[in-house]
Amino acid sequence: MWFKRIAVFFIALATGVSLSSSQPMMKERMMKERREHRREMMEDLQLNNEQQAQMQKLHLQLEKKQAGIESEIKLRRLDLKEELIGANPDQAKIEKNIKAINDLQLQMKLTMVDHVFKAKAMLTPEQQKKFKQHLLRLGGDGPERPQRRMMREHHQ
Repeated sequence: MWFKRIAVFFIALATGVSLSSSQPMMKERMMKERREHRREMMEDLQLNNEQQAQMQKLHLQLEKKQAGIESEIKLRRLDLKEELIGANPDQAKIEKNIKAINDLQLQMKLTMVDHVFKAKAMLTPEQQKKFKQHLLRLGGDGPERPQRRMMREHHQ
């Protein structure tokens, strides 16, 4: 029992340190790069006024959905932390929170996929080609992927 409490304490400590130290700064930097990439993409697509309005509305819908999911993830992480540092951590509750966080993260990804398909449907065939190139740049395995570039810069 004593060993279990010590192990749970160190897991909680490691989780808290890793989540609190580098994540906000990296997330802010990643969001800045995404905004810049989105701005470049919108310029490159040369959207007409109607497309711009539709795209702006679609993006706001995405932001609202993701804000709600992100809030729920944050609450679940706090619940997880509370359970981990409690006097009598319940493994079942811990596992339940971890699974809920995973489900919410999957929901975020699926929301983004839905957004991409809706955005693509608004575009002309020529714009869709440019859109695809921007998606490959943003999420591909190439050197221009923002997350990988950030990790390289962070570890240098």
